[in-house]
Amino acid sequence: MISFFKKVGQTFLGFCAGINALASFAIFLVLIFVCSDVIGRIFFNSPIMGTSEVVKVGVVFLVFMQIPWGFWENRQIKSDLITARLSPKKQIVATVVRYLFVLFAAICIFAANWKPMLKAWRILEYEGEGALHVPVYPLFSMIQLSSALVAILAVYQLIINVRELFQPPKED
Repeated sequence: MISFFKKVGQTFLGFCAGINALASFAIFLVLIFVCSDVIGRIFFNSPIMGTSEVVKVGVVFLVFMQIPWGFWENRQIKSDLITARLSPKKQIVATVVRYLFVLFAAICIFAANWKPMLKAWRILEYEGEGALHVPVYPLFSMIQLSSALVAILAVYQLIINVRELFQPPKED
């Protein structure tokens, strides 16, 4: 039974790492796209149509693709100014409180984005006028997926830290 949960966990983390890697590659493609637009604009007086729309939607999409893995790798912004002065048990309590805030934020984002996502899919919402229409409805879905993944990871981290909080102190 434990090996089953380990496999599920590894698959889950593999999925998070995979969308993170895909987003990293896509950031490189956006870089090339923007540079091509700038070169076309400066040297040929011919910018790539729709660059601002693609970048506006794409950057938000890519950020939300990378949030779960960044959270798992503990790369969120935090300050050690206060926690470094706390005892080990109080540091764990502070970590638990931080993960509770993360869980609350992920649930709020998921709930707040639900109706806009459904509406965006219903009307097939897009960004931009004229030559290029960039679909926005996949962005709403990525926000939902990212929020759900972060919520699951926060619950996992909460379980780990609460268990650690109630373990007897280690003797050196």
